[in-house]
Amino acid sequence: MELSRHVISVSDHPKIGMTLIFNVFNGKAMAISMKRYNELRSLPNSMPRWLSAESSAVAFLRENFLVESREVERQSTVNVLGNVTQSRRRISLAILTTTDCNMACPYCHEGLRKKKLYMSPDTAEYIADFATRHLAAEETSELWLYFYGGEPLLNPDPMESIIARLESYVTVSRGRIAIVQDMSTNGTLLTRSMAKQLNRFGLHTTQVTLDGPPEVHDRRRCFKGGRGTFWTIVKNIGDVLDLMEITIRINIDRQNWNTVPDLLEILISEGLHQHVSIYPDFVTNTFENQRHCRENVLTDLDDQKKLVEIWHVFDQYGISLPGLKFTEGMCGNLGLNSLAIDPCGNLYSCIGFVGDEKYAISDIQHFPTIRADYVQQRCKPYLACLDCSYLPVCGGGCRVQAYLKSDGLSAISCNKAFLDYAYPEFLRLKFKSEL
Repeated sequence: MELSRHVISVSDHPKIGMTLIFNVFNGKAMAISMKRYNELRSLPNSMPRWLSAESSAVAFLRENFLVESREVERQSTVNVLGNVTQSRRRISLAILTTTDCNMACPYCHEGLRKKKLYMSPDTAEYIADFATRHLAAEETSELWLYFYGGEPLLNPDPMESIIARLESYVTVSRGRIAIVQDMSTNGTLLTRSMAKQLNRFGLHTTQVTLDGPPEVHDRRRCFKGGRGTFWTIVKNIGDVLDLMEITIRINIDRQNWNTVPDLLEILISEGLHQHVSIYPDFVTNTFENQRHCRENVLTDLDDQKKLVEIWHVFDQYGISLPGLKFTEGMCGNLGLNSLAIDPCGNLYSCIGFVGDEKYAISDIQHFPTIRADYVQQRCKPYLACLDCSYLPVCGGGCRVQAYLKSDGLSAISCNKAFLDYAYPEFLRLKFKSEL
């Protein structure tokens, strides 16, 4: 019996003499004495007597933080992550109803590749057919639909037709399939009448972006003519709170990280902070925003520590911290259960590759046949990371970032130095009192 390699510890927390332990793989947390934690670290060389005690606390510890051996755990991790990338239990489709947008953000990941493509009714029908074919697989029980752009509300009709078709399929399947729907919008078109239209076909959740107070946000996220969008978005959020579950994302880089408190002050004064979820995250380098990122992205560890400072600001304002995952976990590029679909029906392994057909792996009429060169590049980068504590939330890192660094899909995109610093800090904030 050994301590899992995925256990992170925080000394003298939640109080002096205690150690908070957290299993990154299963999300379980527990506070134990420093003495007992050090004894766990000595396993399997010595077995403390208290570990054999019949108590609920010891049973919880054995079940959630100890493994038969790290070698067995290693193989188990390979099996679990392999199953995640190959499983058909959940199918995730990110669907771009248009690549057009009414805004001009300098860090947009589509950048110059952004064209005015609008999904046609026929393509929407093809996508619905494509999805129902895959839902027919016996092991599939969940379909996640994520509508994206461009700005999806410039072309909402395909969302309605796709969801309507799939809801009909769910009815026929007698509830065997659960459909989860979400959307990312810039918020400028999310009026009350639009929200009611979205509700009619079952869409009740969305993400919008605010990048700081008006004078900062409006420089970064303006209409194409240069007019600011901040107060348009804030008004729309307030108008639809009873209709939509809203998450506000703050994209942070060197230009705006220190203005987050000013934004939170406005959200509090507008009475929005108690009705929405809010989370900060990094602006990242992509194929088309590299100039902006070279000048502004938070790349080195000292820069990235600014995100932790923002977490402390959230805590000071009494705003709930985001979830414990710093990434989306296993990159969809590693399997064929997560796909992005552009307005023409081309398939991509990741939203980050959408916008240039040379990165398409197939299309909705020919899948699961995929490009031969993509098959050759498909890889399991996580196999090089099996001894890393953070593997369950990283999976070898983002494939777009790996591609940008190495012009291939097989490289590791590692941010372990940041996680080593940030994870304990996050746990201190998340678990303040004794568990």
